[in-house]
Amino acid sequence: MTDLHGKVAVVTGGASGIGAATCTLLARRGAVVVVTDIDDERGAAVAADVGENAVYLHTDVTREDDIAAAVQTATDRFGRIDAMVNNAGRVGAWTYVADTTADEWDASFAVLARSAFLGTKHAARVMREQGFGAVINVSSVAGVRTGFGPHPYGAAKAAVLQMTRSAAHELAEFGVRVNAVTPGGVATRIVGHGAGLDGDALDASVDSVRRGLATFQPIPRAGEGEDIAAAIAYLVSDDATFVTGQNIVVDGGLTLGKAWPGNYRAEADAASWAGQEDRSDADRATEPDADLFAGHVPPVLTGEERHGGSDGFGGNARPVGGKGFHCVLAAGGDDLGFHETGHHGVDGDAPPSHLERE
Repeated sequence: MTDLHGKVAVVTGGASGIGAATCTLLARRGAVVVVTDIDDERGAAVAADVGENAVYLHTDVTREDDIAAAVQTATDRFGRIDAMVNNAGRVGAWTYVADTTADEWDASFAVLARSAFLGTKHAARVMREQGFGAVINVSSVAGVRTGFGPHPYGAAKAAVLQMTRSAAHELAEFGVRVNAVTPGGVATRIVGHGAGLDGDALDASVDSVRRGLATFQPIPRAGEGEDIAAAIAYLVSDDATFVTGQNIVVDGGLTLGKAWPGNYRAEADAASWAGQEDRSDADRATEPDADLFAGHVPPVLTGEERHGGSDGFGGNARPVGGKGFHCVLAAGGDDLGFHETGHHGVDGDAPPSHLERE
């Protein structure tokens, strides 16, 4: 286990999900953590749970002054900054490229790419003088593969990866390392937030996401915030002093492809469908998932009302289904679309190789 005693880290987006898990793990391993977020209640609660090794600071990552203040707070209070974890994020709306507004594009880049640049910039200013430090930028599989996020989200996350490499090249001679961690499908509130949920519904969405992601990648479980936090902790630690400009993908094998041909689970699931086309929707909903839109369409198809599949982006299910995919609509199911209320496939039914999501 990596020892982080004596290290000081700033984590953006630390109030929930990957950020909260990272704050908790870094502190558990000995680091002092500055938890930053715009959700003051949750952020303060994370810092309180961590204990004396953490402080909370309100930080809007779209404001350069806020990020500069977070770095300054760490150095003023603790005398140094060993790690800057640029994690804050948003998904944004799933829309066709022709329907994506410039404002939506700019908003995504402000939170995802510009904020990571600002965190890197202000951490580098201090770390360069120190002669040591590690910047970790949280990207996404949407930044290395298409179909895993909205257009602005994927483009911004790809930009984060290139900036990581560029900054790593520049700062290496000063003893400053810059790396990225790329999560796959992780059970956090960000998916529900992207579907427009808030309050209790947003909190409850995490379990739906976890169930929905259980067969989304070759390793048959959803990713957890702790999985990503462990990779970040490694990059912060002295075990990684010769590692820079790298992207550690923590995705359960998602970028390898959805399922190996002849996959045992897929074969078993397909066999269970043989001769059972007349099964009720309720019965089919209990079947395991053998494939999910051939691995290239997001698990959550959301519309603009009730976040269901009857309109908006979710309305794409019918034309996609007509192209040989089996798509699940969630107009009357749960708000994230993981419980089906209707489906479209080839000739109105799904072939065994395209089983519906529960």
